[in-house]
Amino acid sequence: MPNTAIRRFDLASWRTTACRSFGKLDVAAATAPAQPFWAELLSTAVGDISLFDMHTAAHSVSRPASYISTADTSFCKLSLQLEGSSSLTQDGRTCHLLPGDLALYVTQRSYTLDYPGQQHSLVVHFPERLLNMSPHQVKSITARPISRNHGLGKVAVPLFEQLANNIDVLRGPHATALVH
Repeated sequence: MPNTAIRRFDLASWRTTACRSFGKLDVAAATAPAQPFWAELLSTAVGDISLFDMHTAAHSVSRPASYISTADTSFCKLSLQLEGSSSLTQDGRTCHLLPGDLALYVTQRSYTLDYPGQQHSLVVHFPERLLNMSPHQVKSITARPISRNHGLGKVAVPLFEQLANNIDVLRGPHATALVH
């Protein structure tokens, strides 16, 4: 999927692209009819990790349990809010992300994302097995915000911001070592 050209989407093509990238999803625009939905995407893959730098109009995304098969590989999605805001709901928790916040969620359990206005975010999509955590441990950290101002967020958020700012140079063996 090495595609470092910015691609633009209307709602129908955004739905198709989102489902192709992340599995079956419901995607609904939240904009008024006078303001058509739009999205811009810059993406790349580094080994089995994909990075999606997204600028979008207001919309919501959901993955209900009925869309999830036990035969599907479990992936994690780490979402870093760069501009605007979002809400993530999974495992009975909802977290609100502002610029500089990140949160983890998994594709094998239902989730909902709400982007109430224009936003810019980086989503890092990777196999859950790369976490080296038990399913119980992973469940305990989903939909819990990590702020750039506290603890591990002081290191992790700037790293992911740099990945978003330099997505076009993430290729080759050094990129694989860095991203993994």
